[in-house]
Amino acid sequence: MLSMRFVFRALGLVLVAAALAFVGLQIAAYTQDLGNAAGEWYTWRTVGLGAALYGMLSILLAVAWQWIVGRADAGARVTFSDAFEVYGRSQIAKYVPGNVFHFFGRQLLGRDVGWAQGAIAVASIVETLCLGSAAAALLFLLSLVGHEALLRHAPSWVLGLGAAVAIVGPSLLLRYGRHLPVVRDLGFIVHADRLGRGLALFPPFAIHAVFFMATGLVFWFLVSSAFGFVSPGLIPGIAVAFVSGWLLGNLTPSAPGGIGVREAVMLPQLAVLIGDSRAIVVVVMFRLVTIGGDLLFLAVASWLNYRRRAALAA
Repeated sequence: MLSMRFVFRALGLVLVAAALAFVGLQIAAYTQDLGNAAGEWYTWRTVGLGAALYGMLSILLAVAWQWIVGRADAGARVTFSDAFEVYGRSQIAKYVPGNVFHFFGRQLLGRDVGWAQGAIAVASIVETLCLGSAAAALLFLLSLVGHEALLRHAPSWVLGLGAAVAIVGPSLLLRYGRHLPVVRDLGFIVHADRLGRGLALFPPFAIHAVFFMATGLVFWFLVSSAFGFVSPGLIPGIAVAFVSGWLLGNLTPSAPGGIGVREAVMLPQLAVLIGDSRAIVVVVMFRLVTIGGDLLFLAVASWLNYRRRAALAA
């Protein structure tokens, strides 16, 4: 009998293949537009600046990670420096096929700084919940105000209810879900105790929401820089395209860094706002921006790790 893990992995591979095929066809259809954009110096200036901004915004993810790990491992001293190093050095592994190896990297690097393995595992689960809930909440809320947003035709009460469920969902899951028989038998689940109390998840949720909103503005900046000023009225729709693409891309098994899936989700939404040819150029630029930002994040985290090891060896 096929295991659920195998089924999800197979479905993930099929989805990634279909998404890559769709994006590949779009790229082939607009090769000339991509070539023209690649030949302009301001394209690479915009990508470089966008990558720098995205790399700096990734600091917010490290701050949220520090908060989560610090409450998951009550017996450890979780400093921002350690959290930045562990998160920054492991994050690049999300580009390895499978889309899970950054979690393994955190387990290994976190052990080196003295964090409990169970606490790191819980922190990875909680971070995924918080990121997903923040993205979903923004998707619903922005669709309320964006005339061209993805869910603009849904009733307002449905969007409001969806946002509310997304906001409180992770806290309820941690508070009550860990008492389920299948969960409470997991030894490491004890590390979720403090995270399930009161408003413990509000700070990381808020930080992740700020990250998504700011990255949405970076995305709008790419559109405006590449094709001239774009009305701020399109910001909600552009931000929803980014958030929905990120959400589905990161939740898809086997999609390294959400590649293919993220672009396939974003392209139709952007095409409505700025046209087909511009949409494919911006999507490719944004992929370069996020890769560049993650590499910058990795470089700074690795440099800090080198400095720390050199100080200890002195």
